[in-house]
Amino acid sequence: MHRTTATADRCRRRSLRLAAAGFGLVALGAWQAAPSAAAGLEGRASAGASLQIAPAVSARLSSSSQTPPRVGRLSRPLAGGKGFIYAEDGTSPTDGLTIFSVSGTTLTKIEQVAVGDSGGDYSVHILAVVRQTSGDCLEYSSGGNGTVYSFVVLANGELSATPTDSVYLGGSPGDLAVPGTTVYVSNMTDVARTIDVLTSTPGCGLREDSMNSTGDEPTIGVIGDQVVSTDLGSGDMVAYTNHDNTLTETVKEPGQFGAPYGIAVLSSGSTATVYTGQATQGYPPDGPTGTQGYRFTGTHFSVLGGSPQFQPIGVGGTVAASASERLFLQGNGEACCDETGVAWDQLTPSGMAYGGTALLQDGMNAPTEMTPVGANLLVASEYYGDLEDCALATTGVSDCHTIATLPGARTSVSGSTAVIIGNPPG
Repeated sequence: MHRTTATADRCRRRSLRLAAAGFGLVALGAWQAAPSAAAGLEGRASAGASLQIAPAVSARLSSSSQTPPRVGRLSRPLAGGKGFIYAEDGTSPTDGLTIFSVSGTTLTKIEQVAVGDSGGDYSVHILAVVRQTSGDCLEYSSGGNGTVYSFVVLANGELSATPTDSVYLGGSPGDLAVPGTTVYVSNMTDVARTIDVLTSTPGCGLREDSMNSTGDEPTIGVIGDQVVSTDLGSGDMVAYTNHDNTLTETVKEPGQFGAPYGIAVLSSGSTATVYTGQATQGYPPDGPTGTQGYRFTGTHFSVLGGSPQFQPIGVGGTVAASASERLFLQGNGEACCDETGVAWDQLTPSGMAYGGTALLQDGMNAPTEMTPVGANLLVASEYYGDLEDCALATTGVSDCHTIATLPGARTSVSGSTAVIIGNPPG
């Protein structure tokens, strides 16, 4: 099948799916997450060094009125006590993944892997974890070269020396959503929009099953055998049903505002709620920018009480949801005025209400992905390789601070993380 390569209309912001509590957490990760070793791989470098903040970043942050950076320290102990954080680091021209082991609140860098293509300033890169019966796999979508890669996660948290498999999709594969061993990939090209269905096979292989035409739907989530999305162009809420790994559109209903972007799903028993942000370009940088929520029945999006809400932020669309703290989170991507941060809505089973906004420690950056992990919120940013952590509680977000400066500072805007709790069974 002929494929085309996306140009500069690639999406700059991503959503995160709820990272479910338990052994393996997926960076929406829900956010989202062939032939052998993929093009662009340049090997890996092991590292066991203490973390340091880059001098240029340190100089810029020294005048900030926000919490000082605590490099290598989370706000709260990691859920489960120990685990691993995988971060896309934006090195260029070959992209890279940086891996940290975590014990309590302490991060230690253990490995760096070169893979994929950074793709310049408009490329999307997303990470997600697949739980195989034999062990965990890390999936990495590289918008820079149109490829999805798969790695074996070893028992010590490190990755296999090279990808175990890859699938070339063309275009700009981005958001990943992973139920079981199915990997859904939102793919944006110049001439087509698709949600591609892949299967993670034993040993962390990848198989392409179908490419399914969609509207302008760069962010996706999963509820059972259905994929839910928002149409950035029409403003619609959309759902597809999986039949034998092929998607069929089964629901399409008007949303509550234009340019919905970023999607998060919370499920409890037979009840599923779906939340979205808004890709507005607010000016001045206090917006407002919308959020909306729905109870999804499988055939209908029913509006929640209080929806829509409007948050005082400039650019939305990077979102996440915390089940334990009952929060819907939206990053402020207006990278100016020392005001970027994380806004939140407080959630009830039947409604939502704006709760507040917490500033990032680097107030001149822009969040590109957020990953809730128990009482912690990892925030990957657009520039300078800044990776931050915030504290989560039912009252909201606090204590945002830099925990690492990734090596690819200002070379890529992807910024994605995935988390595994405990020791992988690999």
